[in-house]
Amino acid sequence: MNEHLVTKFKFYRVWQDDKKEQWLQGMALQGLHLADMNRFGCYRFRQGQPANVTYRLDFARARDADGAYFQLFEDAGWQHVTALMGCQIWRKAARAGQTQEIFTDVESKVQKFQRLSTFLTSAFVLLPVGAALAGWLMMRAAPPATFDSFGGGFMVGGVGGGLLMLGMARFQIARRIGQLRGAAN
Repeated sequence: MNEHLVTKFKFYRVWQDDKKEQWLQGMALQGLHLADMNRFGCYRFRQGQPANVTYRLDFARARDADGAYFQLFEDAGWQHVTALMGCQIWRKAARAGQTQEIFTDVESKVQKFQRLSTFLTSAFVLLPVGAALAGWLMMRAAPPATFDSFGGGFMVGGVGGGLLMLGMARFQIARRIGQLRGAAN
């Protein structure tokens, strides 16, 4: 049987999990059910019958997501859809008048974002280190008059850009944690 896949492009920042969940639910209502995604905002959907489906995201790296992790969600009726760079996507048939949640208390939701923040910190530390190393290697490998300024600019730009992106992401995640805690009070 040849299944029909539809590709959609949509970009969300990692702290915008609620918006991504709503968009995926809207796609399911149109009969497009998430099959997989990639880091460049490309989502592939299986075309089928429209369904009211709740999608939820969790942040658990592959080494932390063991059998017990998956079993916990499956026992609660959730189906694992796909994962990408620590983002686990789950779905479950929606029930009229009920909100389906994978985390029912504020502190568990906060911990989800704390895991995300830790993951991003480790990932973005590698970005400026890699850019600095690449710039240093470029300065060493090329004639000084040709690539010194380019290699140095690459190094400074990579380090600065990586730190700026990390700072912005951590700020937005801290803001989201504050919103969760504020809503609980």
